[in-house]
Amino acid sequence: MRTNTNTNVDKIPKNVLSHLEYDYMPSFKFTSFILTFIAIGLITIVPLLAFQNKWTMYPVVVLIGILILVTIRIFLTRGENFKSQTTLYMALSGIIGSISYFLTSQQIAYEIGITSGLYYVVMSLLFLATWVFFLRRQVELSNSEGQPKKKERKSSPFVERLIYIGGPIGYVVMQFLLGQPETIMHLFMCIIYQVLCVIFIYLDAKFVYKYWFMIRNRELVEYFNSAGKKGRIKKG
Repeated sequence: MRTNTNTNVDKIPKNVLSHLEYDYMPSFKFTSFILTFIAIGLITIVPLLAFQNKWTMYPVVVLIGILILVTIRIFLTRGENFKSQTTLYMALSGIIGSISYFLTSQQIAYEIGITSGLYYVVMSLLFLATWVFFLRRQVELSNSEGQPKKKERKSSPFVERLIYIGGPIGYVVMQFLLGQPETIMHLFMCIIYQVLCVIFIYLDAKFVYKYWFMIRNRELVEYFNSAGKKGRIKKG
């Protein structure tokens, strides 16, 4: 979807406004650190190191290494220079996170004793189908008719809420699982990693589409995020 640059901002539907707003926030560097090194890196690499399977461990290490380099660049860049690059980082973390969680869940499934090649083929197809579903959903939401609404103050992002509540809940759950048989613990972990994979597929689809939308409507995005957001955009 491409928005006319002569459109009055106040008349733009809310579902389109959400694609125009920069995702940068004062705590973004902290959020990117937690997302890269803990929510994706630590949670996936630790079990893969324990299983010592190079076919799953090496690809995840490479992907997380790429994300770490991007995160380091973020820390070396001034916040106001991010703009749409923040959305690009979120899209990249969604891609890498979903693939890393998917490979980890499949490795855990193998450790449980699932060796059927058909299972892994079906799971791979489901992974792709889920990504296509969420991406198409983003396109449908963007193209749907909505009531015009002025820009509202952005609420706390889903990722930050997940980070804050995930630690305590994870600690309690792990304490319970440590007292259970190994097979049950692995089965529970496999399910949890698959759920996390779906969450990151959603983040991936959402921010990939948003970044693409922002590129196609660059002039409107810059105007919307500037100091004065009233009136119409002037061409030229």
